[in-house]
Amino acid sequence: MDHPNIIKLLGHCKYESEHLLVYEYMPNRSFDRFLFTDIAKRLSWGTRLVIMIGVARGLSYLHSEKLMCRGLKSGDILLEEDFNAKLGDFGLVKYGPETGETHVTTRVMGTCGYAAPEYISTGHLTTKSDIYGFGVVLLVSITGRRAMDGSRPEGHQSLVDWASSIQSNRRNLKKIMDPRLEHNYPLQGAFECIALALRCVANKPKDRPSSEEVLRSLEQLHARYK
Repeated sequence: MDHPNIIKLLGHCKYESEHLLVYEYMPNRSFDRFLFTDIAKRLSWGTRLVIMIGVARGLSYLHSEKLMCRGLKSGDILLEEDFNAKLGDFGLVKYGPETGETHVTTRVMGTCGYAAPEYISTGHLTTKSDIYGFGVVLLVSITGRRAMDGSRPEGHQSLVDWASSIQSNRRNLKKIMDPRLEHNYPLQGAFECIALALRCVANKPKDRPSSEEVLRSLEQLHARYK
């Protein structure tokens, strides 16, 4: 698989029961390292938007190839030196028109807070399940919060639930935005980005945008508010 936003698999080896996959080197490691630790520099609004555009490009490519991610999260987004984002460490699932199916049924996998509710309840995985995970990652990049944080008070532990409950009022924008951005972001652009993220995590899959629509929206946001 050769795409600028998909991690390259260089090789693999097996020794007895041990399996090892060798991927290309990513000097900036993972996205969550910049969001949740003090050892990496703070990311600007523009850099975060560029990273999420790269993620959307990778996801759109996978969907065009009839592949689904199954388990997109911030730790799976790997960064090159120039912060180009690549998707990695995911369990690809193939679906296709040859079977007439729009979903596959799999053993439920994924990280708490990132998995779509219909996937958790039924095991049915669709491209809209990937969109839900993307929406959570987008919220994580905007807020600097973890998708699920048991150390926070009740009502604030689930990022999706918390953001959904306060986003309707523009006056709440500062409550949502990552304080490490220090207000260095376009207000209208941030509001539109939050609205897109919440569309992605809509409870009903049919209400979520496609990966192509997500990519187009983010590219337009970047062009207007970079």
